[in-house]
Amino acid sequence: TTSIKDFVSQNSYYERGILSRTLGYNAEQKCKDVAIVYLQSVVLPGLSTKILALFR
Repeated sequence: TTSIKDFVSQNSYYERGILSRTLGYNAEQKCKDVAIVYLQSVVLPGLSTKILALFR
């Protein structure tokens, strides 16, 4: 039989595993989101002004 202490420690370990996977996914997703926002707000306007400058 499993003691209550063992059961709790197993479960908290299990939850930590899920949590770290979730956080890892979120961190990765956040990096992608930041990269996309950076591209849209910084890189693309810079490129479009350069392209427009070529046609002026």
